[in-house]
Amino acid sequence: IFTDSDVNSTLINDVGQNNPNGQRISLDQANDHIELLDDCKNRIYIPFGFNSSDLDSETETKLYRLGQLLQRYAPERIIISGYTSKNLGDETPQGFLHNIKLSEQRTETVRQYLATNEFIEDRKIETRGYGYNVPILPRDPAHDINRRVEVNIQCPLGPNGKE
Repeated sequence: IFTDSDVNSTLINDVGQNNPNGQRISLDQANDHIELLDDCKNRIYIPFGFNSSDLDSETETKLYRLGQLLQRYAPERIIISGYTSKNLGDETPQGFLHNIKLSEQRTETVRQYLATNEFIEDRKIETRGYGYNVPILPRDPAHDINRRVEVNIQCPLGPNGKE
């Protein structure tokens, strides 16, 4: 499992500083520089284990820290996106559907944790499962860095209804 320092590495953010889709940021970065959340495209990276949507102690600690950050930042909405790695046999229709379901289960695990522990209201959470369709490392889709959820804290709407 990757650490917060790994999130800062070029391995995860290999697309450069001017990425129009934002950057993956660590909880350390977000806590130390909350202004990073003002960029509506930045996403907080939370790793998951192989073929699992369960919370291990490390992931639960990260979610607790994320929850504290959400209470501090008080967003109007967050989007939790789930992803998987692509392994041998996943190209089959059953493998594809399994990975979509697993990525959805990961987002649901995170949603339940954050809402149940009252870090953010459930109505403010949107979830999306992408399976293995959006790898961080396209040349190595089986790499465990691809097994993750990313939490995007949505910017508040401006006076004209746009972000």
